[in-house]
Amino acid sequence: AERKSTIEPVFGQMRTRGLRTFMLRGKRKAGLEWSLWCATHNLLKLWRARNRQTTPAMA
Repeated sequence: AERKSTIEPVFGQMRTRGLRTFMLRGKRKAGLEWSLWCATHNLLKLWRARNRQTTPAMA
């Protein structure tokens, strides 16, 4: 059984952060640029999750 997943929000979040077009030309270079965007997206998610655990909730 495969899990269903929605991937569209990630593309919207990337666009909100400034990815409109790739700055580099060529499939390989654009793929590398996309990998960098994905890495920063995932690092930000990890940082936010970690930050949420260590700081007390504001009331």
